[in-house]
Amino acid sequence: MRYLSSYKAIVHSFSVLFLARFVATVFLCLLVITALFADFLSSEKPVYIVYNNKSYYPLFASKTACDSLPNTRSGKQTWQSVAEADWKHIPYQKAIWTLCPFDTKYTGKLKLQPPFSHEKTENQVFTHYFGTDRQDIDVLASIIQGTKTSLSVGIGGLLLMAFLGIGLGGMAGYFGDTKWVLTRGQKYGIFMGIFLGFFYGFYIPRFNIEAAFLSQNVGQAMLYILVGIGILIGTIFLFAWIGKKMGFISFLNQKTAFPIDKFITQLTDIQMALPVILIVIALSLMLPRSLFSLILIIGFSYYMGIARLTRSLASQVRNLPYIEAAEALGLSQIRILTKHILPNVLPPLISILLLSLADLILLEAAFSFINIGLPIETVSWGKILNQARDSPDSWWLSVFPALMIAGTAGSLKIVAHFRAESQ
Repeated sequence: MRYLSSYKAIVHSFSVLFLARFVATVFLCLLVITALFADFLSSEKPVYIVYNNKSYYPLFASKTACDSLPNTRSGKQTWQSVAEADWKHIPYQKAIWTLCPFDTKYTGKLKLQPPFSHEKTENQVFTHYFGTDRQDIDVLASIIQGTKTSLSVGIGGLLLMAFLGIGLGGMAGYFGDTKWVLTRGQKYGIFMGIFLGFFYGFYIPRFNIEAAFLSQNVGQAMLYILVGIGILIGTIFLFAWIGKKMGFISFLNQKTAFPIDKFITQLTDIQMALPVILIVIALSLMLPRSLFSLILIIGFSYYMGIARLTRSLASQVRNLPYIEAAEALGLSQIRILTKHILPNVLPPLISILLLSLADLILLEAAFSFINIGLPIETVSWGKILNQARDSPDSWWLSVFPALMIAGTAGSLKIVAHFRAESQ
């Protein structure tokens, strides 16, 4: 009987863990789908509508598509955009609305409607399933759009943090203070490449990146960032190659070891010694309020832990026999670092990055709660919580966004835990 009870306990614990992992994975998948299709899930534009025996598709219509439609203010037929028309107050015959037929535009009204309150129009009754906030904005619509904001900031900040942390930590761990021998021409070329690469990769297209984030076009903004990173890396390699080719000048051909490990370690130590909130506030005052700025603030403020961990793992891998064999075969140091060192240190870092993503989403909510980083018109879970401070009786302003934040962070931590155990 004792063995049977132990067996049942093991089966029960295994079932609970499997169920937790399954629920967390499903929740994260639904979260990603919600972020990708947020504009199609929450919009005051109907998917399909019939007016005056004519079919329209306002959700998919361009702003240039116009027709003669009744103006809700004057009551007269006017030539107006199909996508921008006030379809809720137009006497339509048939309509298919989105899951949440509300947007997040500020109306100027100060209303607080509880969950399952109704909004009556001439044609239909719409339900605010999660209630409304102080600006008469539907809370469910804010949560759907806030999902896109939270994941955009979290994933964008994670990519920048991983790029800086893994790149700098891998170089510090592999090269150390004596292994990276460069000519003076290469050193000057690298510094010139960093300056010009950042200038042409990020400074010049900064307005395009900011406009993409402000228009909620996350895919285009991420494309701009990836192109900027490619320009930065390509420019560094180009000028390092030019500096090497300038070796016919004796002054530029002198070789010395660059103490990159000492430089990166001291840099991360200085940043970790400073209070993070001071770095965040200073950067937020220097940069314009946008999603891109918040991603930069998070990435540059929290990459140090990943860099130190990557340095520790890379310093262990560099002494393994296959690395020594690759060096004996005459492979270049960059190839050894990118093809042999970094791929072997990435697997244990993936679980850490998942945990970091959960922390970054919590940070975004905290920054939004204290009104740092994001523009005023950008919706986020933290901003909904911020409104709950002025309306303590409106419990729905704190419960629903808090559940989303806790569920997202908890699901990521559960998935990261199971991944760490499976390795």
